[in-house]
Amino acid sequence: MRTRYSIINMLVNIGGQFLTMLLSFIGRMVFIRCLSAAYLGVNGLFTEEMIRQLHADMAFLSVDAIDLSSGLMSFSMEEMPTKRMMIQSARRIVVLCDHSKFESLAFVNICPLSSVDIVITGKETPPAILEQLKEQGITVLTA
Repeated sequence: MRTRYSIINMLVNIGGQFLTMLLSFIGRMVFIRCLSAAYLGVNGLFTEEMIRQLHADMAFLSVDAIDLSSGLMSFSMEEMPTKRMMIQSARRIVVLCDHSKFESLAFVNICPLSSVDIVITGKETPPAILEQLKEQGITVLTA
């Protein structure tokens, strides 16, 4: 009888170790799947959960498009929730973009321009656009 219980305990232990290894492997695969090969950024459930715990003074964001009436936009549905959560977690929002992003549209809206505090852009950006940003209370820095 004692031998039988020893064998059962050993099988349960081996099964538990196998299950632990399998879940660890699956967890790593899910995390790696969240990594984008294009720029090694992290998006998805784990990132969103982590950002919920953060309180940042400043968030630096890049975007695919900026329209003066629609706000910040992205072509990626995967990036949109992460960027929105970072905007909510930060006191000040800094947008980094070049002149080609202005007056263009992308697939999804991230936030209105009223959420942005500072825009850092290139000198090639038309002065009229820079002036409109300033009129909306956004600090504009050109480099």
